[in-house]
Amino acid sequence: MSASSDAAVPDTTTSIPAAVERRRMKAAAAWARMSRVLRMPLFAISLGIVLIWVIVIVFADQIAPYSATAQGATALMPPSAEHLFGTDELGRDVFSRVIHGARISLVFAIILVVGAMLIGTIIGLIAGFFGGWIDEALMRLVDLFFAFPVVILAMAVAAALGASVQNAVLAGIIVSWPMYARTVRGLVMGYRDAEFVISSRLAGMGSGRSIVVDLMPSIAGPTLVLATQDVGAAILLLASLSFLGVGAQPPMPEWGAMISAGVNHFNAWWIAVFPGLAIVTVALAFNLLGDGLRDAFDPKLKRSVQRKRRKS
Repeated sequence: MSASSDAAVPDTTTSIPAAVERRRMKAAAAWARMSRVLRMPLFAISLGIVLIWVIVIVFADQIAPYSATAQGATALMPPSAEHLFGTDELGRDVFSRVIHGARISLVFAIILVVGAMLIGTIIGLIAGFFGGWIDEALMRLVDLFFAFPVVILAMAVAAALGASVQNAVLAGIIVSWPMYARTVRGLVMGYRDAEFVISSRLAGMGSGRSIVVDLMPSIAGPTLVLATQDVGAAILLLASLSFLGVGAQPPMPEWGAMISAGVNHFNAWWIAVFPGLAIVTVALAFNLLGDGLRDAFDPKLKRSVQRKRRKS
């Protein structure tokens, strides 16, 4: 009788160290792939662009030749040696406003993405791990948000809260977290029945600790890829809200608000073109960064895409 009882108990003393070793091997392999990705030309260029914008944010006061709100120059001057990007309708230096605008557009976009990722990840972890009625209730809430266009819903929320860049970020978080929740839920459902998770649970590990120790490291890579690619979309969303008048308000040098002001002066093309180029470069750089990270964390997806291209 005792022999049969002993046979029914799994040997967790060997399975848990083996699971830990497998995770270490996966981390080492991911780092090796990341090292190869860093040598990819497009990834290196996009990383360089992001680093340049980070430097601009940190040293904006030293880089910008004028104050972002100073109105001392002649209005609607074209680009020149004195004003590299020209001046706007109030005589403000467009180059200085684009430089200072990076502190608003890029920083608030990152805050939006981080907030949406945290909320969505927590909800996705709970729904995917526990399942049942909890999963059903949370996913129906997610479906409710997906039923509305993102920009329309964000505009309604921002208008209800009041026109400001802070409320625009809050509106962006409210409409963006469901995407992370659904993605994380799918990842967790794929991992919760894995051997290393079951072994930890059999060893007496609680649900909360299992989520933190076993599941969160497993989903961190894909979630980071999604967040990196979402920075560009967040910048566009905030710029759209400012363009529509429910985001950043004058005289704040936000890129979307600058484009909105430039629409009223078609002859002064530089007012809208240069902040638009700033949005394009940042969004494209983060999208390319996300593609590189995806290739590092999900090489199977990259190989499948390459096979499809060869067949076509």
